[in-house]
Amino acid sequence: MKRILIFIIAFLVLLSPQSFAGEPLDQLKETVTKVMKILNSKEYKDPSTRKHMEEALKRIIYERFDFREAAKLSLGPHWNERTKKEQDEFVTLFSELLERSYLKKLDRFADKEIRYVGEEMQGHKATVITMIKMEKEDAKVTYRLHKIKGRWLVYDVVFENVGLVKLYRTRFNNIIKKSSYKELVQKMKTKIEEEE
Repeated sequence: MKRILIFIIAFLVLLSPQSFAGEPLDQLKETVTKVMKILNSKEYKDPSTRKHMEEALKRIIYERFDFREAAKLSLGPHWNERTKKEQDEFVTLFSELLERSYLKKLDRFADKEIRYVGEEMQGHKATVITMIKMEKEDAKVTYRLHKIKGRWLVYDVVFENVGLVKLYRTRFNNIIKKSSYKELVQKMKTKIEEEE
């Protein structure tokens, strides 16, 4: 679980509004700069202004991350079995689950050194590989992006060979197979409430 938490936090650290110009790696670099600026600011560290800065981070994340695509891929074959209303509800729950679980834990990445070690593009999809300097050893974080209306959006994050989408797809599929989609939705709602 600790490993999963680290890669989700790492993913969130590298999100922010993009500049509509340049390749995925360049846009991710710009994103890192903006997010790190907030994480390292005295306003973020000050309890009296932290909530405002967390809201700023949230806006940045929502502009960069394609929650709908990540939710769709995480639900796997069960996505097409859902109505449009159910899909919309699932995307909302999925995004809230990630936000409430990990947004407040971002400060562990303040002042960390991030290196960009690779970029690969194939049509409207791209992969950007980074290394984050941690206390004991560097951690490899791979971002999967796709281009939508001229913007590169992250839809999956792989931390040390464990992917966000694959991880959630396995969990969600197990719950649905053992119980039902309705049970999955209820478990997500309960988890979100626990994180408030």
